[in-house]
Amino acid sequence: MKPCFLFCGDLFERSSSHSLFKSIILDFYRGSEVDQIDLTGLDRIISLTADPTANMITWRVYNIVLKKSGIKLPRVELEEIGPRMNFEIRRVRDAIPEVMKEALKVPKESKVKKRNENFT
Repeated sequence: MKPCFLFCGDLFERSSSHSLFKSIILDFYRGSEVDQIDLTGLDRIISLTADPTANMITWRVYNIVLKKSGIKLPRVELEEIGPRMNFEIRRVRDAIPEVMKEALKVPKESKVKKRNENFT
């Protein structure tokens, strides 16, 4: 099971330092890609909120509780379970462009080979 990440705040898209932080966190928790989410399999939410006034990022972990609602969809409640952290972005140094290009290269072995399924 993977947790569901919730990034609150447009700084994660506008600021390069916040975008880098988001990328590092998602790479750390990387798993297989999913197309659909089964509500019964979803049990944790990690919420990261960017505060533009204090240059802080808050990290909160919640447990998802599904309760009866009287209709087909259950009522969803969140209860904080921890850990609870506050991050402050202080020092950010961008990589040298050549080094960044080399780091982002995808090896030939991991590229998906296309197969031609049209047989004549």
